[in-house]
Amino acid sequence: MSTLVTNTITGLSTAANITLGSTPVVSASATSLTVRGEGSAQTSVQQGLAKAWLSMNGTGTIAVRDSFNMTGITDQGVGLTTVTIANNMGSAEYSVGGASGTFIDNSDNVRFGLSTAAEAPTSTLFRTITREANDDTNRDVTYSFAQVHGDLA
Repeated sequence: MSTLVTNTITGLSTAANITLGSTPVVSASATSLTVRGEGSAQTSVQQGLAKAWLSMNGTGTIAVRDSFNMTGITDQGVGLTTVTIANNMGSAEYSVGGASGTFIDNSDNVRFGLSTAAEAPTSTLFRTITREANDDTNRDVTYSFAQVHGDLA
């Protein structure tokens, strides 16, 4: 096996693709890396990566199980949690996805969402809400997960 050690790889022209393994890097610059995805589609690596994620216990004394690019969580009451992002997003216009569930009473009829009534998302935080699907009341849950996609500042 050979090893190549270098600081810069440059294509022969601006139209040249660089191939890593069998994956062509279609475009690379200081702010963008695009690779060929499925078929002939191109995928922006930066746009496709989760910028932050969280796994937390939302019952009792709430706690982060594991996370990436999150500085912490704050219990705001039953079913309400404020999540703080470590490295700011570029604006408050990012996407948060999530899921939740509980095993306390063997009921998985809970919903996960964003709560904007008391605190709109900002570039540094968002608020989650978990609710009982049957009667629409707030509910603390054993497992909550959130992923953030968008542009970092």
